[in-house]
Amino acid sequence: LFNIMTAQMACFYGLPSRGSGGVSDAHVVDAQAGLDSALGIWAATLGGVSYVQGPGGLSSSLTTSYAKLVMDDEIVALTERMAGECPVDDNSLALAAIREAGPLGTYLDKRHTLTNLRAGALFHVQLLGRESAEGWRQMGSPDLFAVAQTKAAEILRTHQVPPLASEVERELESVVRSIKQREGCEG
Repeated sequence: LFNIMTAQMACFYGLPSRGSGGVSDAHVVDAQAGLDSALGIWAATLGGVSYVQGPGGLSSSLTTSYAKLVMDDEIVALTERMAGECPVDDNSLALAAIREAGPLGTYLDKRHTLTNLRAGALFHVQLLGRESAEGWRQMGSPDLFAVAQTKAAEILRTHQVPPLASEVERELESVVRSIKQREGCEG
C-alpha cells in the first residue's frame, strides 16, 4: 500500500518513483515466492511505480535467484500487458471483419485477425506452459522453476553486453579516478 501511495504522490508532482515489487520473504522459489512477486508487481504497476526494485529477491532481499528473476520478468510482462491501454476504435471493434464473416462464419481466415495477432493482440508467454498435458509429459514434465532455471542459464550463457560508448567509458573512468583520489585509494 505504501508503494502505491508514494507512487501516486510522485505522479501528482510529476516525479519518478521507486517501490518494491517482486521481492519475497520466502527462502526458496516456491508458491509463496510466486504469490509475493505477482501481488507486489501487480500493485506497483497499478500504483504507477516508475522503477520497481526487488524482482528475483528472496529472504526479504537478502538473496537473489536467477530463476526467480526470470519468472518475475514474465510477471512484469503479463502485468504491463494487462494494465495497458485497451483501445476502442474501428480496428479493435472489428465491425468490418464481423460483417465479412457473417453469422455462421469464422474470423480465423480474415486478414484483420491475422494482422492484429501479428501486431500483438495475443500475448505470447515465455515460461508458462500452454501445451497439452501429453505434450508437457513428452517434454519431461518440467515445473515452472525448472523452465525458469533453464532460461536463466541460457541467458547467462548467451547474453552479450553491448559495449559502452567510448565517451561514456572515459567519463566513468574519470569519476572513479576522482573518487579514488578524494578518498586516498590506490590502484
